[in-house]
Amino acid sequence: SFSSDTIILDTTAPSCTISQENADVWTNSKTITINANDATSGISPNGYSFDGSNYSSVVAKYISENGTYTAYVKDNVGNIGNCSTTVSKIDSVAPVISTASYTDVSGVSYLSYTASDDSSGLSGYYISTDNTTPNPNASGWVSTTESNVITNVEYLSTNAYYIFVKDQVGNVSAYFLVGRDTIPPTCTLTATPEGQSAIKTLTITSNDTDLADAPYSFDGSSYSTTNKKDITVNGVYTGNV
Repeated sequence: SFSSDTIILDTTAPSCTISQENADVWTNSKTITINANDATSGISPNGYSFDGSNYSSVVAKYISENGTYTAYVKDNVGNIGNCSTTVSKIDSVAPVISTASYTDVSGVSYLSYTASDDSSGLSGYYISTDNTTPNPNASGWVSTTESNVITNVEYLSTNAYYIFVKDQVGNVSAYFLVGRDTIPPTCTLTATPEGQSAIKTLTITSNDTDLADAPYSFDGSSYSTTNKKDITVNGVYTGNV
């Protein structure tokens, strides 16, 4: 008598792929998952690893940085295969405000700023009277993707404004403090030419660097860009800025 048996050798490494959660969408974190297959001996129950040395039954990993990630899979006889994926849509860096200023134009107050975000892009701004970082989902955010913004703030009665911006995934910038100019401008009024003359020219000058667009007036009510006025009558004249 005799007996026979079929012996199947498994010398082939298992195959795998790595899937990404929301691969084409900007997020501040992602989960990557190992998908493995072995047609012969099968994948070992504890045959998954993200570093090639520590194996377990865990097939998913939370990540918060872009980069290339490699997974390793082991079959039931010890053959090891690997696979990789590149993650490029994680934005964990907050946007930056590079400049900001405050101006008064014709009695209306404005704040302006310039900001940037190198990854997911800008999504809004927040203006506050204190430096507490706002939650990205709080009320008060104004939606905009623009990097250069001018906004009316006449409803705020304070001398200090804190500007925040956020990106598309909710990262919030550090604040940019803008101080409101509460010191009235000063000016001088001169008459030329010196000495006796049938006509003299009055000139208003000011060293203030933050004058309005139409800052000069000779009557205190009508302001324009003209800082000169010809006079032919003696008297006391006043210049206003």
